[in-house]
Amino acid sequence: MQIIKATNLTKQYSFVKAVDNVNLTIEQGEVVGLVGKNGSGKTTLIKLLSNVALPTFGTVERFALDNPTDVSAIIESPALYKNLTARQNMKIRCKLLGLPHDQQYVDKTLELVGLFAQNKNKVEDYSLGMQQRLAIALCLLGRPKFLLLDEPINGLDPQGIKEVRELVQNLSASGVAILISSHILSELSQIATRYVFIDKGRIIKEMTQEQFEKINCGRMRLVTNQAGLAFSVLKEQGFDAQLVDAKVVEVATVMNVTDLIVLMSQHDVKIDTVSVAKPSLEDFYLRLLNGGNNG
Repeated sequence: MQIIKATNLTKQYSFVKAVDNVNLTIEQGEVVGLVGKNGSGKTTLIKLLSNVALPTFGTVERFALDNPTDVSAIIESPALYKNLTARQNMKIRCKLLGLPHDQQYVDKTLELVGLFAQNKNKVEDYSLGMQQRLAIALCLLGRPKFLLLDEPINGLDPQGIKEVRELVQNLSASGVAILISSHILSELSQIATRYVFIDKGRIIKEMTQEQFEKINCGRMRLVTNQAGLAFSVLKEQGFDAQLVDAKVVEVATVMNVTDLIVLMSQHDVKIDTVSVAKPSLEDFYLRLLNGGNNG
């Protein structure tokens, strides 16, 4: 079931469009990974979708999100009362949202994010990772249907990252839609069911995890002083090749290494090394920014 639909969404500051004509839908239970470099418009898009900021142009339609607590977000640094305990922060949040203070649910939520044992400690004594987990716990008050997380694993240790990953997966399984941005793309690739790639405020690619796996097959990497010639030969033969730099060419692994070496030899291309690897989500995004086809 569709819960969010953005149409021609644009946010302009002076002469700069932080978000530029974005069209996006998000379904119930999806985990949408928002991928982009610093300044690409990720945070602004999250603000628009969570109604923290109003668009210059375009609309955001919300379906089955009738209560104020149905949408919850962590945007940039979490806002916490650091001189108070986790429990006290949760109690204040309940009051701000107009929710009854259910201590049992509060404790269960703190336990879910791995903070129940530290719930009586002041937040100022928490590590950055613990503060991030408390911010997520605050977001879960009111049982939101749509959760927007801007860099939620920033500063977390491996155990904390694992706990957040499992939390996101459990929430998704229960029907919560989640939009999550992260610079740790290796982690994002483990939890996202769909990817939205953004650059300069525009969505430049969108695909499901299944589509990503299908087109992001392993690639052979050729190192040669004749990279330009090797690239031309591969393109002439109809292969999905990319000239990475003056000495490196990549080609989708639709042929074995021996056949590739024979082909290069036939065209007098001397290869220094050949390696085969399946690109990561980060590799895919960098190729996309550099003009690679990527399917």
